[in-house]
Amino acid sequence: MKTFVVKQLLFFGVLMIGPALFCGAATAAMVVSKTDKVKVEVHGQINRAVLYADDGNEDDFYHVDNDNSSTRVGVKATAKPIDKFTVGGHLEYEYESNASNKVWQEESNTDDDNFADRIIEVFLQCRFGKLSVGQGKTASDSTTEVDLSGTAVVGSSKTHSMAGGIRFYDDGSNTLSAAKVSDAFNNLDGFSRQDRIRYDSPSYKGFSLAVSSASDDGTDGDNVALRYKTEFAGVKAAGAVSYVNYSGSGSKDNQVSGSVSFLANNGLNLTMASGLREDETSGREDATYYYGKVGYIAQLFDLGSTAFAIDYGRFEEMKENDDKGDTIGVLAVQKLKNWNTEVYFGYRHYELVRDGTDFDDIDALMSGLRIKF
Repeated sequence: MKTFVVKQLLFFGVLMIGPALFCGAATAAMVVSKTDKVKVEVHGQINRAVLYADDGNEDDFYHVDNDNSSTRVGVKATAKPIDKFTVGGHLEYEYESNASNKVWQEESNTDDDNFADRIIEVFLQCRFGKLSVGQGKTASDSTTEVDLSGTAVVGSSKTHSMAGGIRFYDDGSNTLSAAKVSDAFNNLDGFSRQDRIRYDSPSYKGFSLAVSSASDDGTDGDNVALRYKTEFAGVKAAGAVSYVNYSGSGSKDNQVSGSVSFLANNGLNLTMASGLREDETSGREDATYYYGKVGYIAQLFDLGSTAFAIDYGRFEEMKENDDKGDTIGVLAVQKLKNWNTEVYFGYRHYELVRDGTDFDDIDALMSGLRIKF
């Protein structure tokens, strides 16, 4: 059965790449502001895939929106009233029809297929830094997802994005449990996007500092992040680390997490991420995880680069004491540089050990493409 599944997903990939090889390019439309003093940029992407998941008892296919990098559309407007000073606004919405981290054995079509606001903010930027107000990325957002492997569209430290909604089947009780992948696999990526006020410092020798204070229900609190980007001896390096205080979320307390990634000129790359979240609930252990990825970016075709990677993650105490989750992934991404398109394929294996249960492992495969505009 699994051999058949792999063949089907590979065939699906061929079907997607075919039109790109034989069709002509479309001409992009221009978007202009009512005033020549304002620059307007429209951006977005569509990211659709087919997901196959096997919980050890049954298997199924799902048509999904890839939650690693969701379908979205946005508008950014900027103006420069005086030299070295920029004022702007950014509006971005996503539309995830059957998100890959939400579909599960009893619901292949989720009922949350609507526009969700990602960014609604205004900002001021000058030589002293950038100040952003409104809903948008908090300082800690994406600090655990720094990744130069070229495969993040199908797999990153956010390992639950591929099949986060799939439930584990319990052989002990012969029933589908309430435990889903996203309960046990969490990359502790801070506050994500919230209503906040945020300040970003100018970059100095590759370092930049960001601080923000969020005010959404359940994620009130402050967070700070340090980012770094450089290149030395033919190696690109990037990293980030953040501290989060969950002052408004009850049981959650302090959290420290981060990631680092290296890419050599020969295409070899290494990515690592880790995090710890304290829990104030009496008797609860702190949640921790470790993640690593080894990859290679090759120039096999004139179409664009081809990226391969394998990764591994260990996640502990994310949902319950003594939970131990392990995941292994195999990832491949083919870029079509003249089309702003990526065709991808990924396999991920999830294993969860929990006291009093006998969970079967979950195997997931996902193939799709992301088109940016």
